[in-house]
Amino acid sequence: MESSVAIDVIKEVEEQNAKVSVLIMDDDTTTMARIRQSISHPVHKWSDLNHTKKTPRKEFVCIAKKHKNFSNKCVQFIQKCFSYAVVQNKNEPDKLKSALCQIVPHAFGDHSHCESWCGYLCNPDTYRHKSLPYGKDLSGKELQEDQNNILSVYVSNAEKNAPAASTKDVQSFNNVIASKAQKRIHYSGSSSLENRVSCAVAEKNMGTQYVSEINTLVGVSPGTILKQEGTEGPGTLT
Repeated sequence: MESSVAIDVIKEVEEQNAKVSVLIMDDDTTTMARIRQSISHPVHKWSDLNHTKKTPRKEFVCIAKKHKNFSNKCVQFIQKCFSYAVVQNKNEPDKLKSALCQIVPHAFGDHSHCESWCGYLCNPDTYRHKSLPYGKDLSGKELQEDQNNILSVYVSNAEKNAPAASTKDVQSFNNVIASKAQKRIHYSGSSSLENRVSCAVAEKNMGTQYVSEINTLVGVSPGTILKQEGTEGPGTLT
């Protein structure tokens, strides 16, 4: 269903003479495959930043069950390094690849490929990891291989992750719609749905001040308290 909706939305947008060339989304390969089959021109995918940062943590937690020396604190350390790499190398896929490849060797005490961010390069004799247990390097060949296997996927998809794109605006608008037309109630079978969605659009564009604007247009008092408490928006209703 999700893939069908995505295709319909793209076609509807392109009917308005706007070409869709990039989609920001999670790693739903089925949706992307169907879009590329149905749309005649190339459509590129950028991974959502929030999803990109959360997904590897789940994978690291899984291998933590296998390796007793890979505690939750170690998982947090690797996850933090991963997040820093993605955010600090925005729009730089080659640099992102390099940064991701440095994470595991750094954690295991190999600093030969580290850059200026690594404290070991400044004080190799006294350096200790601040976020690893007892400040010690991780150990275990199998653990190292498992971590490299996880990160290698993100290295190969650096072009999708490097833009550090976000769907937060879409999620925010979805929350506004949900506040007007709660999912637990079957508003899709009601004539009020269109008005509820229209109110959500107005609130997203103008803030809650839209209520006073509507009241004024229909000849009702805009409400003194409402105008004081309402958020001023960028436009007015006409």
